Amino acid sequence: MKKKAGTKRTKKSRASTQQEDSGASKDGGGVSKMQPTTSNAPAPPTAEGGKVAVATCAKNAKEEVKKWAARALDKGVNGLREEFAELKRYCPPDMSIATFQAHWDAGRNRYKDVPCQDKLRIILKWPGQQHDYIHAK
Repeated sequence: MKKKAGTKRTKKSRASTQQEDSGASKDGGGVSKMQPTTSNAPAPPTAEGGKVAVATCAKNAKEEVKKWAARALDKGVNGLREEFAELKRYCPPDMSIATFQAHWDAGRNRYKDVPCQDKLRIILKWPGQQHDYIHAK
């Protein structure tokens, strides 16, 4: 096996590299280049008494998950596919998608099964544009 030229490192070069990485100099008076990190993450929510609030679940959650898993196993793959097909067509009664439907023929919607709600849609306001519709979901 051939070794590449210039890849052999000596003990001396390793030691000097470690000193450089740690920020120490040969005379021992070096300052570390590493800076302490700070987090911009918000503090966790606290409950009364200053203790960190912990999420809890219903006492019967374990039983409900067992029921859900048993139901899914009983339905099988085809049954779950059928249920998904029914649910993905569901549209709440107060949800209007008229603008989405009006722009379907114009090719401005990539997916016909992901409707854009009228009350939540982004309205484009750009000079010289004749259309104000974009499906931004």
